[in-house]
Amino acid sequence: MFSSRSRLETAAWFCGSSRADWSPIRWTRRRSSRRNCARSNRARRLAEREAVNDADNIADVFAESVIRPQLTHRLAAGEEEARESFDSLVRAHVLGPSVVHVKLWAPDGSVI
Repeated sequence: MFSSRSRLETAAWFCGSSRADWSPIRWTRRRSSRRNCARSNRARRLAEREAVNDADNIADVFAESVIRPQLTHRLAAGEEEARESFDSLVRAHVLGPSVVHVKLWAPDGSVI
């Protein structure tokens, strides 16, 4: 059986109250904080990746449902009425603080 003094000394050693820097509790705390930091970084990267994927998916849905129906042969041919219609659609739904310019190319590479 241990005396009460040795229990207190043992408790003080495990709680890190000794001046030794290699205390198991301090080492475990450091390791835990490094592990938590690594987990936090992984969580942040995962959240960023999910945000980018969500934005990409929203852009795809928007392009397929709003923009694609307006991409007609008349627009590719350069008809003024089709260009004005497409321009008003882009101004209403695409342009904003993060998108300031839109270019549309024909299949042959020319700008419409």
